[in-house]
Formats: sequence, structure tokens, C-alpha cells
Amino acid sequence: MSEFKCPKCGSENIQKCEVIYLSGTVSHSSTTTMGRYEATTEGQASTDLAQAVAPPAEQDTSWMATIVLAFFAAVVFGDGGTIPGLVLGAIALLLGKSSADADDYNKKIYPKEYERWRHSYICHRCGNRFIIR
Repeated sequence: MSEFKCPKCGSENIQKCEVIYLSGTVSHSSTTTMGRYEATTEGQASTDLAQAVAPPAEQDTSWMATIVLAFFAAVVFGDGGTIPGLVLGAIALLLGKSSADADDYNKKIYPKEYERWRHSYICHRCGNRFIIR
């Protein structure tokens, strides 16, 4: 008898979410050539179960867009465009705040969430998700 079983129904028919995700997700790449031109298509395909137990995602940051927008705000403001410069500056500040929040999440919260996911299991009998450490 296994020591690993579902805490809800007692079934031993459990599987680690990381294993389900990795075994149910494939990467693909295709290259098409027409004369001198070449096009490459890449992507991923996952089963519904693999998608359901996918790892948490890092949040996107927009630092480059913030910098570019702030630069344009400074140029427009410096050329006498007070209102447009202020609007662009305000948007750059909001985008910067959003990027800082995402960066903070990626550094402080995401590693804990990802580690929790790595220890997550799912019961194939009742669908319960739980942690085994």
C-alpha cells in the first residue's frame, strides 16, 4: 500500500501535476521554404488536463515600453507640447508602476507559487488537488 494517496477520497490513483504537464505538452517547429524565402513556425500543444495543471506564469513587465514612452514624453514636453507631454508622462508613470508591480510579483510571489506547484498532485478519481512535501 502506497503512503501517497488522496486526502479527500483515499485513492492511490494520484499523479504529480508537473509530470502531467510535462507529459501532456509538446513543442513543435516547422520550416517552410519557397525559393529564397523561409518561414518558421513554432509553438506548443497541450492536452486539456495538462493545461488545467499548468504551472503559474510569471507576469510580463513593460520596462522597455516605459522607457520609450518616457523619452517621447520628455521630447514632446521639451518642444512646448505641455498637455501631450504631461499625458505621455502620466501614461509612462502608470506603465512603470505596473511594471514595478509585475517585477515585484516575479521576484517575491512567483517563486513560492512555482515551488508549491512543483509539489502539487491531482487525484484521478475525484479530481482533488493537494500538496505533498
